[in-house]
Amino acid sequence: MPTFAKLIGGLGLAITALIGCYFFLVLNPVVHAGKEFFFVSGMIGFLVGWRSIGFNPGLGGIASLVSGIRGAILLVVITALVFGFWSTVLKLESFIIKDLVDVLETWVDASLTFFVHLSKPRLIATFIFGGCLSGVAAGLANRFWT
Repeated sequence: MPTFAKLIGGLGLAITALIGCYFFLVLNPVVHAGKEFFFVSGMIGFLVGWRSIGFNPGLGGIASLVSGIRGAILLVVITALVFGFWSTVLKLESFIIKDLVDVLETWVDASLTFFVHLSKPRLIATFIFGGCLSGVAAGLANRFWT
């Protein structure tokens, strides 16, 4: 059932994902990404925030901080897996991967590469700070609008 805490958690983590996406592109100038990179990152952030932060946001205290950190960690992991899958599909389309057995290996390799790129200190600080703010905001929304 939709609640205001779920909406605030989703919007907060979507904004965090978009800011993290911007920093990712600034720190990795080799990566050429378009609007779909921001759109997909924002959608992943919204869905992860809706489900992980909004599910049990607490009432604005420590439980809300922990919920926000959990959402930020899930955001990083799911984003790495999704964009690793996307990279694998692009390699399959251009026939770079010749053998079907190499698909899983390529997906894991691409996901770990994205995860390494997402583990730079500025990005970690962005995700943790944004996740904590999202968690506290969702907790306060849960306290005042239930």
